Amino acid sequence: MRKAILALIAAATTTADPLGDLDGVEPLLQKFAPPGFLDEYRLPTEEDIQGDWVTYLEGGWYDDKAVKTGHLPLVARGDFNGDGVGDLAVLMVSRTSDWDGLFCLLSDGAGSFEFQVLTDRVPGVEWHGIATVPPGTYETLAAGGCGDGPPEVTLEHDGIDFWKFEVNDTYFVWDAASGSFSRVWISGC
Repeated sequence: MRKAILALIAAATTTADPLGDLDGVEPLLQKFAPPGFLDEYRLPTEEDIQGDWVTYLEGGWYDDKAVKTGHLPLVARGDFNGDGVGDLAVLMVSRTSDWDGLFCLLSDGAGSFEFQVLTDRVPGVEWHGIATVPPGTYETLAAGGCGDGPPEVTLEHDGIDFWKFEVNDTYFVWDAASGSFSRVWISGC
């Protein structure tokens, strides 16, 4: 079983798109992450394949967030800040604590990236996933009578969907006025 899962991952990380290839992520992080970042965080490895990631790869999650794709939900690509240039979000494993993290590299289109911490408080990255959210209007947690905030959020460009399997779901949405991401709770009351 483990060999079959690893074969799925290997097949998924050989795409022609360097931002979609997990092997291409580390060089970007080495160049654009803050000094010391890679001493604290690393990309997930074969040893990290456990928990809900195994179920995900076996096709056990057939909801709107975790469709069997043959790869782990570790990387999301899209135009997250609306500048017309592709960006990258990635889940990473902490080397120094029990808290893993979600980070973003915003491309300027000229070969440089701005590093952003979306959250460094992820309890067990193997229970989480990310994906790209297309532009559109989405109902929020507040619409269901739980939590504060507006009942819906409208994305003018791509957002980052960050979920914990069968527990909760949030979107990270770019706020041009502040030059940073805001977190909107979609489910999980």
